[in-house]
Amino acid sequence: MKRIFAFFTLLLLFGAALISSCSKSGFSSYKFDFPIIDITKNEGESESVKTEVRKLPDNPVQGAVKMYVEELLLGPESPRLQPIFSLDSSLDFCFVRNDSGKDVLYLGISESSVYNLSANVDIQGRVGILKDNIKKNFKNIEEIVLFIGDNFVNE
Repeated sequence: MKRIFAFFTLLLLFGAALISSCSKSGFSSYKFDFPIIDITKNEGESESVKTEVRKLPDNPVQGAVKMYVEELLLGPESPRLQPIFSLDSSLDFCFVRNDSGKDVLYLGISESSVYNLSANVDIQGRVGILKDNIKKNFKNIEEIVLFIGDNFVNE
C-alpha cells in the first residue's frame, strides 16, 4: 500500500512539474511604457510614464516586432494609464530592413491614431514614447522610420 501511495505521489509531482514547465515555455516578457494620467501636468512638461510587463508568445506568425507594436497600440491594461495614441489606432505596415549594416524599422500607423486626442497631448512626445518602447524591447533596431497616415514623422 505504501508503495502504491509513493508511486502515485511521485507521478503527481512529475505531472505537476511537466505542466509547470510547459506553461512557462513559449512566452517572453515585454515592457510597455504608457503615459500616466496626470491632471496637474503643466503645458510644456514632459509626460511621466509607467511600465507594464506582459507575456507574449515567443514565435508569433506575424513577427515579434509587429506583434509588440500591435499590442502597444491596444493601450494599457491599467485604468490609470493613457494609450499612446487614440484607441482606434491600427498598424498599416511594420517591417525591419537591414540598411547599410544597421537594422531599420519601417512603421506605419493609421492616420486615425492622432484623432480624438485631447488638445494638450504632445504628439511629438507620444512619438518619442512609441520609439523608446520599441528600442527598449528590441535592442537590434537602431533606427525607426515612422509614418502616420501618408505623412513621414520627423522627430
